[in-house]
Amino acid sequence: MIRIEKAKIFLETIGWGDAVLEPLPGDASFRAYARVKRQDQTAMLMDAPPPHEDVRPFAAIDLYLRDQGLRAPSIYGHDTDSGFLLLEDFGDTRFSTALEDDPKVEDSLYENALAVLIHLSHIQPNHHLPAIQGEYDVPLYNAHILEQEADFLFEWAYPALIGPYDQSLHDQYRDLWRPHFEFLESRLVMEPCLVLRDYHVDNLMVLGDGHGLDGIGLLDFQDALIGDKAYDLVSLLQDARRDVPPALEARLINVFVEKAGIEDVDAFKRAYALLGAHRSLRIVGIFIRLWKRDGKPRYLEHLPRLWRYVERNLEHPALGDIKAWYDVAIPEAARHKGPEDLL
Repeated sequence: MIRIEKAKIFLETIGWGDAVLEPLPGDASFRAYARVKRQDQTAMLMDAPPPHEDVRPFAAIDLYLRDQGLRAPSIYGHDTDSGFLLLEDFGDTRFSTALEDDPKVEDSLYENALAVLIHLSHIQPNHHLPAIQGEYDVPLYNAHILEQEADFLFEWAYPALIGPYDQSLHDQYRDLWRPHFEFLESRLVMEPCLVLRDYHVDNLMVLGDGHGLDGIGLLDFQDALIGDKAYDLVSLLQDARRDVPPALEARLINVFVEKAGIEDVDAFKRAYALLGAHRSLRIVGIFIRLWKRDGKPRYLEHLPRLWRYVERNLEHPALGDIKAWYDVAIPEAARHKGPEDLL
């Protein structure tokens, strides 16, 4: 929910005091948004209430992306202490909306989204970015963060799907993942890339004619890290909320490998499968947390798709140890529980 009174005070201080606020539906975070209108001008208000949220990472990454020739929204005004940003309005046409309206645009939209990732893959990321206040240090997507994210499965999903567990099972799970995380961390030295983290069709906007880097508006990148080039590709092509045709996924992986200049293709595909399995398991935990903690059960409908991603990615030969553990510790009956089984 937008903090209406505080938002009005913020808008007054930046010269938008006569604007009308139209709150927009919320998402899975504590952030809230409203379209702000005055006469013939519109903008988007981001309300990111401290201490749950912090607008400074978003602002720093936003400015960096714009410097790299990408369409992140212009920032019209800010109050970092209160958690408000006034941003350029990219309209209402998300890639997901365009796909629903006309499924025939699927190939062209995904190819354009891929072009952004190829563009980023050729840029040596800057660890220290100028920010609205001082400098922002972009975190590394290292083994420590990967392990923290893997724990979502045990913190939220395992108890809900199966029940109580012995700590030794959790320790075994961590031990299995550790060498794989070290492999991913080692790749940061050779092929680092700015990873936007939530790069999928719900966070991409169609601008103008929808073609070229100017035709795609970027949203929801406040959690960006310096990580593996495979991560955002997985996020795009193994979308938690939408099925991507396997043939399209395979083709775009090959296009990325070629145009991003990937030299060690086997290592890249291992990273893709590893990050695909890890990411989907993390999101299973997040979606169950949204249900159990935040009272948002609608995300449970996506669990079957996420489990399919996990199973497919674990077929990679390098992940055989995790697959063997997974087949025993999380039996098929638990994986196939849908909303009707959990609610």
